[in-house]
Parts: sequence; structure tokens; C-alpha cells
Amino acid sequence: MSPTSRYDVIIIGSGAGGATLAWRLAATQKSVLVLERGDYLPREAENWNSDAVFVRNRYKTREEWLDRRGRKFKPATHYCVGGNTKVYGAALFRLRERDFTETIHEDGISPAWPISYADLAPYYLAAERLYQVHGRRGSDPTEPPCDADCNHPPVIHSRRCRRYSTALRAGAADLFRSRLRYDSMKAGHKPARASSARPAMVSHACCMPRRMLR
Repeated sequence: MSPTSRYDVIIIGSGAGGATLAWRLAATQKSVLVLERGDYLPREAENWNSDAVFVRNRYKTREEWLDRRGRKFKPATHYCVGGNTKVYGAALFRLRERDFTETIHEDGISPAWPISYADLAPYYLAAERLYQVHGRRGSDPTEPPCDADCNHPPVIHSRRCRRYSTALRAGAADLFRSRLRYDSMKAGHKPARASSARPAMVSHACCMPRRMLR
């Protein structure tokens, strides 16, 4: 790329939004440039180590930002190709219908969106097809309406997740399977298994209490 290079579209950031937009524009024959400040995330054993990723923050930026009062804080941001999607757990939930409406909070009012859930529903479905989302409609009682089920069944629990879910259900917890992004091609067409096989996006999620989303 030179200072005189010209592009039809310039996308800043290669995270979920930027990468998806670049993929969609690839078929238009437009000249597209994606700007990403980070390098590729190194493929190493620590990718699947929850302590390394989320406690020791192995891949998180070391820079500090300032809040509105001028106080320093460390952002939960990862500068790499794929952005925060590389370590976010691969759980892909849709916003609920009420998320688009005006909401009164303790600290003020969150204004309504200029669009509704129904406006985005077709794009949610297209994104779920693109990202090979695994799940089953109806298992989550809070999910918004959808005309089609996931193309792939829920991810199979690993032994550890199975122990957790069994113990939680024994304690009367009401659980449902998280809807996860999983790349079966990278896993060699083996049955999708949470926290044991190695998906393209690191996944540590398996099931969630229903009450958490109510």
C-alpha cells in the first residue's frame, strides 16, 4: 500500500464487524482495504488456557486509556487479526426485542433504537449461517422469534462441562445450551464438543442458567 493507493471501501478493524463486512464485499469486485493495528494471534497451547487468556491477560493490550475524569484504566481489548472475537468464548446470542426499545435504568434512560429487532432478523440469520452457529431454537426461553433453526446441533459437552451441568441440575438449576460458533472444517468434521475440540474461535462456554438472561 502506498500513500497514493485508492480503495472503494476502507474498513478499520478486523473484528467481528469488520471481517464480516469485508467477507460480504469480497464478491462485489470492489477494492477493499482492511486496516488492523495488530498481528495474527500466535497459535499456541495458551490459546485454550482460561487462566492465561482471562486471568493473566496474555493477549490483552498493555496500553492505558483515560476515562472522562482523566483516570487511567486498562481496556478489555485485544489488538490482533480477528480482534476480541479471538478470545470471547464463541457464544453468539441475538439481542432481544426489548433491547431495541426505550429502557429506564437506575442511572438514566437508554433511548430506543431507530430500527427494530425485526429489521435485523434476516441479517442475524445470515450471520449464523456464515459462522456455523450450533444450537437449538426453543431451548432458551428468552430468545427472540426466528423463522429457522440453526443449521447445526448444539455443541456436545466435554466431560468437564457434563459434570458441571449435572451438578447444577441436581441443585434445581434450569439450564440451556449456549449457541456457539464452531468451525467443523477446522475440527476435521468431528462432532462439535465444547472445550475439548479446537474451534477457530476459542470457546470455553457450554451451558448457561436460564435465569441469567431473564
